[in-house]
Amino acid sequence: MAYLRGLRHGLAAGLAVGILVAPRPGPETRRRLAQGYRGVRDVATRTGEQGARTWQLVRPMAAGAAGAAAGAARMAGPVAHGLTERLRGSERDQEPFFSFPEPGGEQDR
Repeated sequence: MAYLRGLRHGLAAGLAVGILVAPRPGPETRRRLAQGYRGVRDVATRTGEQGARTWQLVRPMAAGAAGAAAGAARMAGPVAHGLTERLRGSERDQEPFFSFPEPGGEQDR
């Protein structure tokens, strides 16, 4: 959004400077500005329409992907829970990888 705001400000500033230093008479400058405005408006309209058509094509695919992801998450949840429980159980059964010696043990002698 900030990019578009900056683009609008830049266009407005460029338009103002262009009008002030235009080498053509006023009516001709206004005519050319109007033609340029119509050209930009037409391109923006076509781009918006193309974006809307693309969204109409993509929306069902995005909805299907969201549904598939939700299904995968529902299926993975119990599996992940079971694996977590198995890992927690196996950690209790194993000796620690590294431990400090007890004070007063053999190494203190």
